[in-house]
Amino acid sequence: MTITLDSFPSVDRYGFPLQVCGRCGGSGEHSYNQFHGSVCYGCNGHGVRHTKKAHNEFQDWAHALKRQREALGYSLQVGDELAILQSTGLMATKVVGWHSIVAIETTDEECGWSITCAPDGTEQRTPTCWTIIITFDDGEQMRASTNSVFRRKGWVDPAPYVERSQVKRRTKTKV
Repeated sequence: MTITLDSFPSVDRYGFPLQVCGRCGGSGEHSYNQFHGSVCYGCNGHGVRHTKKAHNEFQDWAHALKRQREALGYSLQVGDELAILQSTGLMATKVVGWHSIVAIETTDEECGWSITCAPDGTEQRTPTCWTIIITFDDGEQMRASTNSVFRRKGWVDPAPYVERSQVKRRTKTKV
């Protein structure tokens, strides 16, 4: 049975172009193994995958989105919204709400050092991060480090990445 793109969507939910998986022919199944069953690794069992150019652009967009959402303490600004996380198991967290930052106070309290050995054998400590106090919209305060990682609310528009993934290659013309 031949599966065509007519029975599948031609773009994903963000607009990146899709093609029928060449590994499984669109069935979503490939050779069986005991760990994953017969799920095709090329399309993760969906039957379609991004075109090569769309895959690269999708990865670039995903990295830009990750950079937008992951914020270090020193890059936070008043007005940023940070996630309230709840632990749902070993190393798994779930966003249960958002807090807006209304104030950030930097302190002179050092909380991280780089330790080097001097030629005479003594230790030299160089501060690498400081404590900050973040005040949220509900009045709650949190002490954190300038090197702490936070999940910030944000979005990167996928449209420019989608546009680049759909640009056709120019063909050379013989003169």
